[in-house]
Amino acid sequence: MGDRANLPNETIDNFMKTGIIHFIAISGFNVGIVVFTVLLPLRFLGINQTLSTLIILLIVTLYTILTGLNPPVLRAGMMAVVFFCSFLVRRQWDITSGIFAAMFFILIRNPSDLFNIGFQLSVLATMGIVYGSLKIEGALFKTALFIETLQVKAERGRLFFLKKYLRKSFCISLAAWLATLPLTAHYFHLFTPFIPITNIIVFPLFWIIIVCGIVLLTLGTICPPLASASAWLASNTDMLLESLVSNLASLPYSYFYVSGPSQTEILLYYLFIVLLLSRNFLSIDLAKIALFGLLSANIFIFSDLFKFTNHSLKITCLDVGHGSAIVIQFPNGKNLLYDVGSWQNYDIGKNIVAPFLWGQHIKKIDLVILSHEHQDHFSGLPSIIERFRVKSVYSQPHLFSSEEGQRILAFLSKKNIRTATLSHGEALKGFEPAVIKILHPLPFVSDVTTINDNSCVIKIEYLGYSIVLCSDIEERGIESILSKSSGIRTDIIQMPHHGSFINNIERLINTAQPTYAFINSCDGITSPKTLDILRRHNIIVLQTHQEGAITFNLDNNGITCTTFDK
Repeated sequence: MGDRANLPNETIDNFMKTGIIHFIAISGFNVGIVVFTVLLPLRFLGINQTLSTLIILLIVTLYTILTGLNPPVLRAGMMAVVFFCSFLVRRQWDITSGIFAAMFFILIRNPSDLFNIGFQLSVLATMGIVYGSLKIEGALFKTALFIETLQVKAERGRLFFLKKYLRKSFCISLAAWLATLPLTAHYFHLFTPFIPITNIIVFPLFWIIIVCGIVLLTLGTICPPLASASAWLASNTDMLLESLVSNLASLPYSYFYVSGPSQTEILLYYLFIVLLLSRNFLSIDLAKIALFGLLSANIFIFSDLFKFTNHSLKITCLDVGHGSAIVIQFPNGKNLLYDVGSWQNYDIGKNIVAPFLWGQHIKKIDLVILSHEHQDHFSGLPSIIERFRVKSVYSQPHLFSSEEGQRILAFLSKKNIRTATLSHGEALKGFEPAVIKILHPLPFVSDVTTINDNSCVIKIEYLGYSIVLCSDIEERGIESILSKSSGIRTDIIQMPHHGSFINNIERLINTAQPTYAFINSCDGITSPKTLDILRRHNIIVLQTHQEGAITFNLDNNGITCTTFDK
């Protein structure tokens, strides 16, 4: 019925990774199954075209109501109605006119559907199947098609129709995949190379589930034995389906996370497809179209060669509720992630940090620094490692010696990610011309006992400006830093422990003398006393739960600050 609210997140993820998420959302595919299931027995019984069309229109309408009149099924239902109404008015069916007529009625009903992802994917998939599947079949199976034209029925073996079904299913699936490929990568950041084959494997199972579900819902109260049989078959088929999809998602190279193409790249892709499909009509040589495709691909693959060098240091503190995730983009093109976690009941690595990184066209993370072993500072790490190339993960020595740290180390070792410890006095290389200094903690576990006070504090300097990231240090951690106060002076400071009040916090502010102070927290955590201290010192205060993501840009023009709500 298209309701995914009670499906486990793992199940939805597996369907996403295998590229068949459209199966568990009401779409033209579901309506197509309903229509085809009704049409087959009508044709077998010899029902005339007018009556068959009326029955199908009635069934489509009932199915639309049954599924709650949600927009995707309304769009698909309208396309089916436009298609079959042409038979009632005795008009010759023209597929192009039908598609655009359906689009017209859908957009008349709700013009904003033009910007709906589901509408865009449905239209593109339909057009891909209509205009591309036969051309793909002719190109890939030219010999088989030629042999079929020479064969009489008696020469066709028992497996003829199975081979034909598999061939046509593959071509239809491949055509739909190619038609939606750039939008899928742009919106969902996934590339699923096996989807044409996966569709063929899971399609019969979905057919059984959808048909049994409709029988169960419509005839269940009238005929309980039929309902029981339908429920049993649907339930067991569903278990088989979930197991199959889980195994397919675990196959090597079954999916890749990608940053996604830009709008210009998407436009060029579809222009290339249109030229390819229309080359005979436009009298364009295939070699010229191939040359256009190769030139376009090279321009975008090597586009970094044409970009001006970035001369700014960009620091973004994301709004992840009670937690921390700070993305630092260096002038030399390298990227650092300082903490990636939250106490929220959803995966902030998957839902917040990864989309932001993709939006910045970041494909790799050179270094992740975990300040300490509390979950609100590292819970999103597995999702980030799954979606991006992470070269190294560093932390202070106390984390790696803890029980939680040992589990993190084992996970990183399994992923072949380099690890190292950081402590006071070290400087990180490879991020020049920016300088990264480690201000805390001391290398010995016995110096500070609490987990928060052992947080890794770093200072980044660039063009005479600096930022200090304090994570969750408390009174003893602040005292340790103040004892080496020569290095704490800064322009921007992350307030320790989510802005909570700490006895010596005013001393830290007096010594650091920042212009900006930002707080990564959720509503009700930040102490009013801390805010009062900052305001008395005329410091510009920014809080993620009020402003959203906070971005500082350091360049030759000084420091500029922007927030998500602006």
